Amino acid sequence: MEVIQKMKLKKKLTGLGSLALATALFLSPAYAHDKIVKTSSEYSGIEYRIDKIENTPIHFFANPKEKTGQELLISTNINISKFRDDWKVICGGIYEDGNLIKLEYPDSYSDYDKTHFDFNLVIKHEVPGKHSYFVEFLLTNGKERIIRKSESKTLEFTGDILDVPPEYSKIWVNQYINNEWVNPRLMIDVYDYGDNKGITNIKVFEDGNLLKEFNKPSGFQPVDHENTSFWEEIELDLEKTGKHQYFAEIIDKGENMVRTKTIIINYD
Repeated sequence: MEVIQKMKLKKKLTGLGSLALATALFLSPAYAHDKIVKTSSEYSGIEYRIDKIENTPIHFFANPKEKTGQELLISTNINISKFRDDWKVICGGIYEDGNLIKLEYPDSYSDYDKTHFDFNLVIKHEVPGKHSYFVEFLLTNGKERIIRKSESKTLEFTGDILDVPPEYSKIWVNQYINNEWVNPRLMIDVYDYGDNKGITNIKVFEDGNLLKEFNKPSGFQPVDHENTSFWEEIELDLEKTGKHQYFAEIIDKGENMVRTKTIIINYD
């Protein structure tokens, strides 16, 4: 009996000795280290929003943007194609001062139009004054309906003919047309709204020298039926080398001139 107790005591001491050795090794200079915990309360500046049909954005444009003479173009669109459950657009409406002034339905033969719906309206006022506008879309999945409403925009009509300079002009490079890769093209887009709209001249410059000039009616391609959007293109010379700078000057019917930003094309 005494022998058995001595053996048990020996095992306990051996176990304690192993624990002591491990502790000693862990705390020795070779194993000791400081644990650093890094924390940050800084905001990353990144925000994510989960796409839901209830917060689908409405793209709503009023041009000219703040003031016009007698004519205003309202354009709007919505895209709900990414949502399941067969969501479709039933109709869309444009409101002026809280009153419905246009109700539009998608093409009943086109599923695309029922998920990518857009329409325009030209509004004219000869009497000076400010008017507010917003648009609504009625959506359904066959089981429920929801209304998406845009923000409101307030525009001033002067009542007189007001020739607003082109509000948008851009020069860029396009290599993809009609779902096919093509030789690079220098593209010039311009939008002219309000009274007396229309573009008469576009000059494109390369490194400060005139590269090409377009004069109406020899050139311009109207993009929409309101005759407010125009574009031209120049096929680029792929034999060029190095970097070159490009910009365009655009003149409207009222002889207002705007200049695009300058871009650089690297041919190497």
